[in-house]
Amino acid sequence: MNYPNRSLLTALIAALLSACAEDVVSPPASGPLTQQDVSESITSISEQLGAALERAAQDEGIVALSGFPQAGAMSNPFFGYGVTLMNAKMSAKHPERARGPLGALADFDLPSGEYTFTERDGSATWVMESESDDLTLNWIYDRDLETPDFDAAEASLTFDWDAQSPTLEVASPSGESVEVPTGLNLTLLADGVRAADVDMATTYYQAPGCGDGAGILEPTSLTVDGSGSFLELENVGYSVRESDAGDSFVTQGKVTLVDDGISMDWRLAVNGDLERSQDCFSESLSLGDGSVAVELAGLSGSTRSVALRFAFDDLDGGDSPVLSDGAVVVNGDEDRAVTFAGSLNDDNLNGVPGDDLNVTFPDGSSSTLEEIITDWSGSNPLMQHLRR
Repeated sequence: MNYPNRSLLTALIAALLSACAEDVVSPPASGPLTQQDVSESITSISEQLGAALERAAQDEGIVALSGFPQAGAMSNPFFGYGVTLMNAKMSAKHPERARGPLGALADFDLPSGEYTFTERDGSATWVMESESDDLTLNWIYDRDLETPDFDAAEASLTFDWDAQSPTLEVASPSGESVEVPTGLNLTLLADGVRAADVDMATTYYQAPGCGDGAGILEPTSLTVDGSGSFLELENVGYSVRESDAGDSFVTQGKVTLVDDGISMDWRLAVNGDLERSQDCFSESLSLGDGSVAVELAGLSGSTRSVALRFAFDDLDGGDSPVLSDGAVVVNGDEDRAVTFAGSLNDDNLNGVPGDDLNVTFPDGSSSTLEEIITDWSGSNPLMQHLRR
């Protein structure tokens, strides 16, 4: 039995975190790891995250977005733009299918105007209220989904396409000119309150002979910053770097739950080789080595922060990548870091990964990830769930 990749990484984090539990739950404890240590550490963090996400789900902005009209979505001008973009991407290979909601593709601009979702005479559609350089979508939502009565409130979502920088006309794979944002601001109003205010900065691939100078319909970087009534986003996004020395892909960011102060900060960097076709668009991508760093902070109790970091080798090698320079650091105490290195392969085919991943504890003792998982997975609800 093989673990899915997501479960592998989750198991790695959970097991290594539990290995730190003797230092976290009752410092400066020593001696063998116990099931109680594991349960208290994992349960505490899980409960904090679960409670925070449950509160976030009740946020007015989330409730408003969950009430975004589904009926009549095909007539939503923003939906139409998105479909046309996708069709523009495929039109180079399938010109006979290059048709959008408005018919045959032609040069087109970003959707604009103020629209209100209206239901009348048994039909529902988006009705244009006024012209504008921005795109604004208005609708009515139910503020209280737990009661049968409809508690009506107004919501408004505005796309200010050129709030931070001008829009660009870039080329699609089939040669159409497509207007795209480079400095978008997204604002959500829910029941008259600003529930989200987000800036998105985007760059597009540019090179001599690609498009008409402004570039092509292929973003090479995206950065999102902003805040809402329950969430803050800082430098969230990705970037692609291409050079003669090699190409790289990086995603990073920090997300903070406002009310609880819990934050997650991450950075994933992968080296690789990106090949482009004659029309400048990416054609193939091979992934090589890289590194991962993740930190969960702002927790309450004895475990205030947990940081995970490791490097990995060739991702296109077929087998599970070999991890190196791995560490789990609790509360920023590097002296008590649990270190690890090795592969997540399941060489003995017993359904438990990590028989070749060695874990070293602060006291000098060592084990394998497989042994750590096996020691406590039998009665631990989290591991039972991961192994299904």
